[in-house]
Amino acid sequence: MKTWPSLLFLLLLIHSAQAQFTLAYPKGRMELEGWLRVAWNHRFYADDDTDSDYAHNRIYVQRASLKASGIMYTRFEYEMNLELRGYNGLERETGHEDDHTGFSARDLYIGWRPDNRLSIRLGQMKVPFSRKRMLPLYLQSTISRPDLADGFVPGRDRGLLLRARDARRRFTAYAGVFTGNGDNRKYNDRKGRYLLAGRVEIQPFGFIGKDEGDLDHSPRPLLLMGANVAQSHDDRATEEEQAEYLRTIPGRKRAYGGDISLKLRGLFVTAEFDHARFDPEEGADFVAGGWLTQISYAIKGLPGMPEEFVVEPLLAYDEFNPSNKVEDVTQRTLTSGINFLPEGHGMKVMLNWYHRLPLSSAHDEGWKEDEVRLLVQLWIQ
Repeated sequence: MKTWPSLLFLLLLIHSAQAQFTLAYPKGRMELEGWLRVAWNHRFYADDDTDSDYAHNRIYVQRASLKASGIMYTRFEYEMNLELRGYNGLERETGHEDDHTGFSARDLYIGWRPDNRLSIRLGQMKVPFSRKRMLPLYLQSTISRPDLADGFVPGRDRGLLLRARDARRRFTAYAGVFTGNGDNRKYNDRKGRYLLAGRVEIQPFGFIGKDEGDLDHSPRPLLLMGANVAQSHDDRATEEEQAEYLRTIPGRKRAYGGDISLKLRGLFVTAEFDHARFDPEEGADFVAGGWLTQISYAIKGLPGMPEEFVVEPLLAYDEFNPSNKVEDVTQRTLTSGINFLPEGHGMKVMLNWYHRLPLSSAHDEGWKEDEVRLLVQLWIQ
């Protein structure tokens, strides 16, 4: 598929969609929302790369999701999130969960919420580890999450989660026990043992929101600080080809991390570090981890544009080392991009340029070179 016809096809998809769907009935209410993300990728290969030309450009449906959530009998909450994911044929880095096609049930849980300060959820849900992981992808400023955020615990898992917070949401604590096998079948063993995870969040100046970027130009600083811990004892992968991934290494794993995010007058800054120590059943102990930082600015009030139209340039950098046993296997990526948001996150066009630095000066892997991704997103709520 040629580059310019691919871009033209994406541009023809761009249109606005915004609605509110709420169903009310005597014993409760249900809210429906969905989102569609269509993407185009181009990877710049090395001269000696042997891959077929057709993989250089690819249009694919990254995600199509439908979520139903609500309240029953005033104190019982529920959520059902069904998702179709696509594979662009280019994402080969280990640890990614989005590089396979398939239809799956993401969030499926029932909860008891006596008030807005306490809730207990049972079912399949997000594991409370890493702010990048807990934020919905369609509310983030970059097209995909970095390797670091995917590295240590399943994105979602089946278990029991307790959440407690104060009335003003200045302090929030999560504590969960999960089965350890998650729903990401490609990179997780189905026989997983128990996973314990917890997270604490402090927002001293008020609720920072559930999204990245400062599209509303907050007149005062909004700050969030978080800390994460997790522990698991994983079984050997049932499939030999999965044995290389961090989540399927047999033995005990202890992970920890922290993050900070700031919004102020259009500026958004976030930083995060995550690390883990492995005690495998075979071989010596080792550690893995890394860090990331991201900055963006929401430009509003452009001449000839509506007031709500936002242009958001961004710059991000992340490092991830899956093992300190090797001299230098750190994966480094510099991401630059620009987002166009005519109606906030409800509709946006995102353009990211990924510059992947070599693993070390002695390595020259062509498939880790630059990549451009263009994405059109519609979020109907």
